[in-house]
Amino acid sequence: PGGTSDSNMERFERELRILQKIDNRRIARLVAAKLDADPPWIASEFIDGPNLREAFNERGQFGIREAVQFFSVVVKALSEIHAEGIAHRDITPNNILLGEFGPVIIDFGSAKENLSSDAGSILSVGTPEFSAPEVLKGEKVGLSSDVFSLAKVFNFLLGSKMETIDFEQSRDISRTQLVTILKCLLENPEQRPTSAELAIVFPVSDIGENLTSLGYKPVEIKKLPRRISVGALVAAIGLTAAIV
Repeated sequence: PGGTSDSNMERFERELRILQKIDNRRIARLVAAKLDADPPWIASEFIDGPNLREAFNERGQFGIREAVQFFSVVVKALSEIHAEGIAHRDITPNNILLGEFGPVIIDFGSAKENLSSDAGSILSVGTPEFSAPEVLKGEKVGLSSDVFSLAKVFNFLLGSKMETIDFEQSRDISRTQLVTILKCLLENPEQRPTSAELAIVFPVSDIGENLTSLGYKPVEIKKLPRRISVGALVAAIGLTAAIV
């Protein structure tokens, strides 16, 4: 089509192939496409709700319980996408909408298919604030890059204050869950947990499957008597990635 470069057309074709492969309630579904039009176009499902950045700007930081529930739901969707060998490569608050039934991932324009956990495209993609170190360095981008980005989104929901969590075994977040999220931020992609491993540590509960539990009303974070700083946990497991 006139005015469409070969690289843009290749991106359109790749996005269409990927959307045709995905059947997941947490992904904005393909509605129609016409790549031989001028200009070519792809139409996806309309999600009537704000993105996470808009929700954050409206109501402030999420409570820990809300953030964990959100993380669990998106991890489940991401693990199913990764099982198909597809990396989104631009997981950010802007690309996750809060629809009627909870979080929905959108915008697969930068996605890549036929990837393994340790292989990918040597191409810088994504949003720098949420991109993994290998993305910013122009190195191989794989499924683990999405894992890093999602952990950054979790930190964003908490107001970029994950290092100040007052920790105790509770219904909000366990030691295992917190350490696992921190491991997602390791600089070495091979040392990060996979999305499938995350889905085991963060199982989706019934309450986590609806928007009510992920809404806009701030939840007061209970102050717990014993405090274990995230800084101490970082030192304990040898993390090298910056949290903020």
